[in-house]
Amino acid sequence: MRLCKKVLVLIMVVLSLAVTSFAASRSEMNISERNALDVFFSNFSEAFMRPFTYNAVSNSELIKFGVMHVRINRRELLRNYDNTYWAIPAQEVDNAAYKYFGKHIVAQSSHEYPLVGNEYLLIKASGEGVRFMQITSLTDNGDGSYTALLNEYVGESDNMHAVQKEPNVSFLGGWKAVIVKAQDNPERYNLKEYLKL
Repeated sequence: MRLCKKVLVLIMVVLSLAVTSFAASRSEMNISERNALDVFFSNFSEAFMRPFTYNAVSNSELIKFGVMHVRINRRELLRNYDNTYWAIPAQEVDNAAYKYFGKHIVAQSSHEYPLVGNEYLLIKASGEGVRFMQITSLTDNGDGSYTALLNEYVGESDNMHAVQKEPNVSFLGGWKAVIVKAQDNPERYNLKEYLKL
């Protein structure tokens, strides 16, 4: 009888450990966390990030993300290089890549952005419509990673976190992303996988 109780307790412990993952839909999420995740994932949408499988983001995509992130979110760092190009410090491109991916860039020219000295050059051009993301669900994978399902939109929204019914906002499609807590700051996430649905 004692052996049966021990086995039963052991089974319950194993089952409780196996069911450590959770899934939350958008409506079940804490509003401030949900909005923060919308902003986090919108960084990749606005930078036109290309899909990549787990831990396989290329160096050229990290450079592209870093350049675009600085151009959109840290415009004060742009330096007028000439009539055609802005210059962006390579260190700032690396900082953005590390903050959002947990990876440093290899400082070299990419096919889109030449490296001149310690600056990347970006053609001066007008941007396209504003792209943004909304998280639809977040699942704890039980291994320190989380899977997010996302909807991508383009257009001028009065509130990027609201249900998108505005005529000037278009749905672009769905995405699946895997994120982990950043090693240097558990308040932030790093993107590990990014796939178009």
